[in-house]
Amino acid sequence: MDLFLGNIPFKYKEDEVLQIFDGLGEVTKVRITISNITKQNKGFCFVTMPVDEAATKAIEALNGKEVEGKKLEVVKVEGSVAEWEKKILRHGGGKAGGSSNNFSQGGKIKAGGGPPKSFGGGQRGVIKTGGSRGS
Repeated sequence: MDLFLGNIPFKYKEDEVLQIFDGLGEVTKVRITISNITKQNKGFCFVTMPVDEAATKAIEALNGKEVEGKKLEVVKVEGSVAEWEKKILRHGGGKAGGSSNNFSQGGKIKAGGGPPKSFGGGQRGVIKTGGSRGS
């Protein structure tokens, strides 16, 4: 199962991410995007755990956990990791903003997959108004 790990400290590399998951199950892959400018991560990464039960327990244990003053956001990736990464990078990296939980309940993104609205998911350019449109 692929997991999105958001709001990680920018200085974190693969070893630090693996330490976060220590004791929670096997991690077979860590995918971190590094900024060409800062040479640090962009505040998020993707982790692959081959055992779904362990991944689900990791979500429960880590989502909302504070690491170096930052609350982690951990959710199951629904769909393609590449598509998530593309949308997140298009909208400024892994900055979750405040203490609000930007993900749906239960550690899963709502139907349709893709990152939450705070990471560039959801509809764009839609303006809702209270009245009807007329000439």
